[in-house]
This record gives sequence, structure tokens and C-alpha cells, in this order.
Amino acid sequence: MRLTLSDGSLLELFERFQITAGTVQVIKYRFPWQDASGEVRRRWDNAAHHPEVQTHPHHVHDGSESNVLSHAAVSAVDVLAYITTSLAG
Repeated sequence: MRLTLSDGSLLELFERFQITAGTVQVIKYRFPWQDASGEVRRRWDNAAHHPEVQTHPHHVHDGSESNVLSHAAVSAVDVLAYITTSLAG
């Protein structure tokens, strides 16, 4: 899903999941949030490309692709709540 937010920024919501024995399990996620000019504000994902972070494979790119921080697994709802608070403040 691709959303244009009230401040002109862009949020993409991507989740791949599987259902096993009636339980939904998220396999892969990526939630990039960019400003109106396309610069990264934050991108939460669980790609295994940063084994150095403590929460590997879960991490967040904060402000740039190169600024990678540990971060717990997140859902689309978590990201929307974070952005709602950020835009209100």
C-alpha cells in the first residue's frame, strides 16, 4: 500500500505473511516513510542486511539509509501510530 500523508510525505506499507494452522506469521516487512522530496525519514524493515544490529534482522533506518539502528519488530499499525504522533507534534 502506498499512502500520501497530509504533510506531503509518502509511506509505503509492505508485509509478506503466511498462515499456518490458523495463525498469521509475518515473514517479511518494509515500511519506508519519505518526505515529499523522496528523502528517507525512517524505514523499518527486517531484511537481513545488517547483522551488526542487536535486534537483527529487525532495524530502522533513521534519517538516512546509512544511519541504521536496532529496533524491535513493528507492524503497520505501530508505524502508523508513530507517524501520527510525529505529525501531530
